[in-house]
Amino acid sequence: LDVGTGSGCIAITLACERKDAVLYAVDISEAALTLAHTNAQNFGVADRVSFIRNDLLLNLDFTVDALVANLPYIKISEIADLSKNVRDYEPFLALDGGPDGFQLIERLIGQASDFMPAGAHIFLETGYDQASRTASLLELYNFTDIEITRDLSGIPRIISGKR
Repeated sequence: LDVGTGSGCIAITLACERKDAVLYAVDISEAALTLAHTNAQNFGVADRVSFIRNDLLLNLDFTVDALVANLPYIKISEIADLSKNVRDYEPFLALDGGPDGFQLIERLIGQASDFMPAGAHIFLETGYDQASRTASLLELYNFTDIEITRDLSGIPRIISGKR
């Protein structure tokens, strides 16, 4: 399950790499889902990715082995300071992580603790200063095997765990 799929990059890449996988891609934006579906068609995987308009995990009625998310994690006060090529070409909804940049990540982890079955894995991309907070929140919600992976610039970026 790719939560906050946007253009569908993560779900489509997983579908291309894992031919046996059945994937779900969720986004609150209808425009994002339309683009993601078009991209999935272009890569020949639209038959294996179900696109669902939804607010994170609310009322989803299926289970998954893994959940991935690259949700908006930029503080609303920092959006105006982003480089022009990001700020002017990304939808505001795709950038706005709320007052502290953590609003959607926090909501998702809370929902994931109830939604995900035992043994399922979670992978979250976060902002440059959010890895420790994300790991602590996963621990609070009883996720185990929590790991923080650095990006190519050495910044703690991907936080993973097991339900």
